[in-house]
Amino acid sequence: MSWPGGFGRSLLAILAGNAIYLWLAPRLSFVPHHQPFRTDWGLLADFTICVALFAAMRWFWPSKRPPKK
Repeated sequence: MSWPGGFGRSLLAILAGNAIYLWLAPRLSFVPHHQPFRTDWGLLADFTICVALFAAMRWFWPSKRPPKK
């Protein structure tokens, strides 16, 4: 079974995205802070950063699947 997009790439995007969000959140006044166990704008900002990193990794680090015949 293979993971869509690769498990390693997904894990790296999530960990790096969360690290970037935690680094940026106190410095930016327009990014609300995330409250644990709540859906809020901080969670959306964190999710957006993770998805952007995942998309950038898929763009610059394509999968090594052989071409279909």
